[in-house]
Amino acid sequence: MSETKQPGRQGVTYEQVAAAANTLLAENRSASLRAVRERIGSGSMGTIQRHLAAFEAQRPKTHAAEIELSPSIRREIENEIQRHVAEATAELREQLADAVGARDALAEEAEAQAAALAELEQHRDELQASATEQSARLEELRTAEERERTAAEHARIALAEANLRLQGIPALEAELERLRAGLDTRTAELSRETARAASLTAERDALAKQLAGVEQRASATEKHLERLQGELLTERERTGKAQAGLAAAEARATATAERVTDLQAQLKTAADASAAHVADLHEQLKAADARTVDATRRAETAEKQAQRAPKDAQ
Repeated sequence: MSETKQPGRQGVTYEQVAAAANTLLAENRSASLRAVRERIGSGSMGTIQRHLAAFEAQRPKTHAAEIELSPSIRREIENEIQRHVAEATAELREQLADAVGARDALAEEAEAQAAALAELEQHRDELQASATEQSARLEELRTAEERERTAAEHARIALAEANLRLQGIPALEAELERLRAGLDTRTAELSRETARAASLTAERDALAKQLAGVEQRASATEKHLERLQGELLTERERTGKAQAGLAAAEARATATAERVTDLQAQLKTAADASAAHVADLHEQLKAADARTVDATRRAETAEKQAQRAPKDAQ
């Protein structure tokens, strides 16, 4: 026979209980529950009681032989029986006391096991609560992981888009450099036109002197000279306007060059600028080119007008 072991306690076997009971009987002592427990020195009272009951059930039983006895022997036997009955009664009383003690011990052990069971149940409830909390935490971690995975995917998409834009930036910079070179060329041409305007101004001053001499030498042509003077004044106004236009065009060209430099710096520092912004920069460059072309045309017009002025004076 074997014993179901409790956690943390070494089980008592049937062989240990039977050996202890046989030893007690060989010493003419009662194989009671407490005596066997004391002999073994450890073990559950309930387990020892089960093994002891099995031991008692397996002990051989003796039966008295039916024989004819004389009255005197029968009386002696009866007296002996009464003595043995008295001894057996005393032994039964002792066994009863042992049984009561064993019952109390079993009750104490049952109470202790009930307290241990309650403690285990409480620990089980705590573990269940902890498991529930861990499950909730795991769900939160899974949700956070999903959010992180989504954010990482969005970041990868944004990086891919930025890489595509970055791949297009060298072409934009080359185009911007070409436009800037063209603007520098137009600015140089505008400078040359400004020099021509200054030359025209000098020629205009010379014409004014010639006209003054003509007024002194030819009084007959006074009305014609007055007309020429009026035209000269008109030409002066046009020349002044042309000079103002040239100055404004030069200022706009300088502002345009600064704007182009600023736009190039923005392109270098803002690699992730959108296509719409790049298109807007192109529009601004086109507008700058248009203003430069317009200024150049006005300068050419002013130069032509200045060239016609001496011919009209003649």
